[in-house]
This record gives sequence, C-alpha cells and structure tokens, in this order.
Amino acid sequence: MRNIICIFLILTGCSDFEFIYDSSYLKSPLINLTKISISGDGAEQAKIYVDESIGNNNNGEYFLSIIISKNTTVQKIETDSTASKFTIEHIMSYALINSKNNGCPLAKEIISTSTNYNAKSAGYDFGTDTSKKEAEYNNIIKNIDKFFIKLRNKNSELECLDAN
Repeated sequence: MRNIICIFLILTGCSDFEFIYDSSYLKSPLINLTKISISGDGAEQAKIYVDESIGNNNNGEYFLSIIISKNTTVQKIETDSTASKFTIEHIMSYALINSKNNGCPLAKEIISTSTNYNAKSAGYDFGTDTSKKEAEYNNIIKNIDKFFIKLRNKNSELECLDAN
C-alpha cells in the first residue's frame, strides 16, 4: 500500500514536467511557402539546414536571401610558431521579401556568430579537419536559428518594413 501511495505522489508531483529544450520557437510562418537563395562560404551546409527547417518552394509567397561571409582568425600561436586555436566568425546577411506583394521587404538582418576550434600541430590530422567542419556547421546553424527566433519574435504576421 505504501508503494502505491509513493508512486501516486511521484506521478502527481511530476505532472507539470516540461522539457527544457523546446524547438517550437523555430516554427515559422515561412514553412513550405519560401523560395530560398543562399550564397557564400558554407552555402551548401546552410541550404541543407534551411531546407530541413522551412522547406524550399520555388513558387512560394516569400523569398529568403542569405549571403554568408566567413572570417577565420588565429587565437593562439605555440612557441614553434604553429597556430593551435582558431576562431571562425560567420556574418550572415538575411533579406526576406514578400514576392506576392510587389517585393515588399519583410525583414533585413545581419547576424554575426563565432565559434572556436583547436588544431593539432604535429603534421596533418584528420581530427583537425573534422573539428573545423563541425565547428563551422554548428556556427551556421546557430546563426540561422537566431534569425528565425528574431523573425518569430517580431510577430506572428509578417508585415512590410516601414519606408523610413
């Protein structure tokens, strides 16, 4: 009997349990209604992620243009003059246009995100290449997610930007 009461208390006590990571903020009114154009460093990676997130519709109501630039800087140089830590910064320029409403601009953003990765200094190392590619991919995803969050936080209805 005591076990049944304990189980009942645990179940009722945890009834409002919610997951901490909730990706519903990434949901967008652009899903399957947007033609996408992505160019620059890492465009292939970004295209895959954006296609998975909102889809790509060549006859869509919206047009999303993303231009990516990447800067890599050395953060740490060892005593033998080899670079061992790098910072990768992605600066992504977003333009969202309503294609059906005379090309009305809905959003324009420039978002910068950065990440670090470590390199091995002893000869060629596949681990360094993998680390670099993974850091770049995760940084691009972080940047795109920031744009979608900003877009979602504006409001649920997409409106033309003021002419000012």
